[in-house]
Amino acid sequence: MRIARATAAIGAAARLRRLPLDLITNEFAFSFGASGWHYLRALVAEYEGSPEIRLEETTFWRFFQHERVRSVRYLNDVLYLHEPRGRERDGDFRFYLGTYPWGDHVGGGPWGLHFDRVEGAQTCDAYGESRNPWYEPGARRPLEIEWRETIGTYQSVRKGYRPWLHRSLPQVTLLVRRDGDFRAVRYNGQHRLASLAQLGRRHVSVVVASARRVNAELASWPTASTAPKVVTERDVVVREEDVEDWYYVERGLCRPEQALEIFDAFFEIDLSRSWCLKRPVPTVRRFKIVFFDGQKFGSVEFLRHESSLCIDPLPGRAKRVGQIVEKNSGLSAVDDAMIS
Repeated sequence: MRIARATAAIGAAARLRRLPLDLITNEFAFSFGASGWHYLRALVAEYEGSPEIRLEETTFWRFFQHERVRSVRYLNDVLYLHEPRGRERDGDFRFYLGTYPWGDHVGGGPWGLHFDRVEGAQTCDAYGESRNPWYEPGARRPLEIEWRETIGTYQSVRKGYRPWLHRSLPQVTLLVRRDGDFRAVRYNGQHRLASLAQLGRRHVSVVVASARRVNAELASWPTASTAPKVVTERDVVVREEDVEDWYYVERGLCRPEQALEIFDAFFEIDLSRSWCLKRPVPTVRRFKIVFFDGQKFGSVEFLRHESSLCIDPLPGRAKRVGQIVEKNSGLSAVDDAMIS
């Protein structure tokens, strides 16, 4: 009965869905699924294999110390880590971190060290003191905090995951293609999602918050956006077919073609941001391998997250770079009833 009441309380303010983890990403399109890669899941994988591991020995740390990650200033830089030419193409609008072609407020933006320097803003502690590892990528303090919080969440979830008792589930927004295929983008709860993925969960229960709920949270959010401080259902469930009405497109700041390219980046569930993992899985067809520095390592097994996977240190000649693996085809469409 108590669980039933908790479920009703959640459902009253949001839409409850049970989704495959392969369809859930973070705000920068890093996948929580087994076929993708996420730096927090890599963190808990290494911790599970070696609880005494130091922060500086982790792939999580090396990822954020990579020169290309440390140089991130815009959303474009993160989405095109694997494609340097895509980061600074002439004519493209440069989206500050936390902003998207469809709007600012759901992403909490704009924010970031570069934004603050250019616009004279103060967004460093918008998520709490030193709580945003992407504000100044590579800075030690936020990585230490993220390390401790992620490990703490993983230890708790490993003992038993009971979100109904706490009336708290991860929240997501949705990106929906014309053909009904979709991606869920985490709104909160990424530490739980990473922990559940590492523990072998293939599906998780999440809520798609209503615009009303997001607006209530936005009322007290110290936003630096100049956009009207209001969120509609179109900001929570972003549909490809509405591209001409997206905030930055409608105002002529971003071409529809660029907006859709950013939208499509969230559907590229692949290994494009993964590093060298410990346990290989069989080679997957229709993938290609390149490297940040252009080196090719010859025949390489495709490696990805698995439920009990640990991550080894990178091979000597790959320590600076890490591999990029791109998938040429997306996941199959999902019944539109899941997002109605």
